[in-house]
Amino acid sequence: MKTLVTFAFAILLPALSYHYPHRPSVQQASSDDEMYEVFSAAIKELFLDKPCLPGKVLIIEDHTTPYFEGPDGEAEPAKRTADWANSGLTVSNRMVEDFKLKNKQSISLQPRLTLPFKQVLISERELNHYFREGDGWTGFHRRHPNSFGYVRLSRVGFNPEHDRALLYVVLSCGNLCGSGYYVLVAKNGPAWSVVYTDGLWVS
Repeated sequence: MKTLVTFAFAILLPALSYHYPHRPSVQQASSDDEMYEVFSAAIKELFLDKPCLPGKVLIIEDHTTPYFEGPDGEAEPAKRTADWANSGLTVSNRMVEDFKLKNKQSISLQPRLTLPFKQVLISERELNHYFREGDGWTGFHRRHPNSFGYVRLSRVGFNPEHDRALLYVVLSCGNLCGSGYYVLVAKNGPAWSVVYTDGLWVS
């Protein structure tokens, strides 16, 4: 009898230990969609229809980038957004904390922005190929002739109501061509729009 029980347990053990694949909840999927909606609103405001940026392809680094604090911490998110609040903007401390917490870890991105031009993801390995091992922007534009450079995006911080969001956006477009921004975005009805853009650095 003991042998029979042992045999039955051996058969059942693989089934008991099998883990079904994780499926994201509705909330997770919704939050993920919101992130790309915020990205789209920021990109449209910053770069769309700018005469100096004639590119027809948006190159996006394929993982999120950390935010910028500055050499003396002058661009630290809580400090910077406190200045916004002093000037009359509505800023949620919970949003800023969510932004800082999420950006402790980078995540992979997908070409899911809603934009009127093509999106292409670029890896850190490919960027290193151009700028550490190759001929820099010459090689980059040879491979991506219709782009104006590439964009890096941070993770997005939301307030508890999910109607305000904060992100960091970087444009790299040449040896002495680049800029970084904090962007405050608000949701009015179903659509997100940029409320405020804070230029942190330019080259």
